[in-house]
Amino acid sequence: EIDKAIRSHNPLTLILDYSQVTFMDSSGIGLVMGRYRIMSEMGGEVIVASPPAYIRKVLQLAGMHRLTKIVTDMTPYIQEKKAAQEQNESPDDKTKESDKIETKTP
Repeated sequence: EIDKAIRSHNPLTLILDYSQVTFMDSSGIGLVMGRYRIMSEMGGEVIVASPPAYIRKVLQLAGMHRLTKIVTDMTPYIQEKKAAQEQNESPDDKTKESDKIETKTP
């Protein structure tokens, strides 16, 4: 389902919201790695947002912090992206659907 959404929307950033995840094993690591591969091929990035402490530790032990950003609070990132978009747009420009931040909960 995530792959289908990535392919149909072509986002520059895929945000995986882990705030409600309570358990993670190698399958969860595989999910992140697979989405990283797809997004890398498309020139995009993956962000793992709001993982609980246990999940954050698992991700770091698996080396995911080298492939993705792992952030506890998305607010600064979203503000930074919006400011960059506003700076690059003229008043007549509209944000393309593919430039919007896509959020999915695993």
